[in-house]
Amino acid sequence: MSSNIPIIFNQGSWVGGNKFRFTFTNAINLQDYQIGLSSLCMYNSFFNILTTAYITITWQGVAYRCSFPPGFYSVEDINLYLGNFCLSNKLYATDSATSTIEKFFNIQTNTTYYNVNISFYPVQQNSAGTLVIPTGAAWVFDGLTPQISFDSNFSPLLGFPANSIILPDPSATFITASSSFTPQINLVTNVTLRSNVLNIPSSLPTNVLGSVAVTSSLGAQFSLGVTNVLYSDCMASTFQYIDLDLYSQDTNFPLNVGTVMMDSNLLITLSMKRKILKMPNIGPR
Repeated sequence: MSSNIPIIFNQGSWVGGNKFRFTFTNAINLQDYQIGLSSLCMYNSFFNILTTAYITITWQGVAYRCSFPPGFYSVEDINLYLGNFCLSNKLYATDSATSTIEKFFNIQTNTTYYNVNISFYPVQQNSAGTLVIPTGAAWVFDGLTPQISFDSNFSPLLGFPANSIILPDPSATFITASSSFTPQINLVTNVTLRSNVLNIPSSLPTNVLGSVAVTSSLGAQFSLGVTNVLYSDCMASTFQYIDLDLYSQDTNFPLNVGTVMMDSNLLITLSMKRKILKMPNIGPR
């Protein structure tokens, strides 16, 4: 075999879940070989909501549960989705003077403080008296704000406690609630590669090959080209194939294709080479 061998993984290498496989023509003992990540190119296709998730709006004592199918939702997407839900459930008012829709809450990113803000407005008539309640709506202007709660899927994305009403007591004045912990709208910020041919005692997990930051927006490519490959010793065993298992920055969270990662179209190149054997120092003769 040559001194430096490229091992290429692509869409056809996917064998299920988060696993991609390169199969040797013949089994090979890798005792004398090292392996490292040479390049990676893939799409940011990572969802941040993996199962049906819920946000509950409590409006004058009545709970309205809004369901979100799996997907990637920005803060703006969440706010828009909830706005459409309110339209469908007549949880809004129309200004007859301007024909504009008036919402009574708004969710937005606060870049200054690195958090998410929810603005709540009392459900009340405006000073001009031009707000009109939709026909058939089962509520009145009571002068109090609505309330919102998030399930455990949305809690880490927006930075609010799960299954806890943001305003335990409705307010009679405008009020803003801010994230109580740092929101993480991106569920996946790094792709960590683990391989079956590695067992590095000083590493945890012991089979980590490398990690690549997700630097692109949803749907765009991100890539890494390594000038100086960092090699690790392969295990002293015979292998028929090399597996690459893809995980997030949480090295135990698998990036399963079809549930977390939507696009398996990628190109990952590993470099494999023989170890450089050190000659023993026998000293002067």
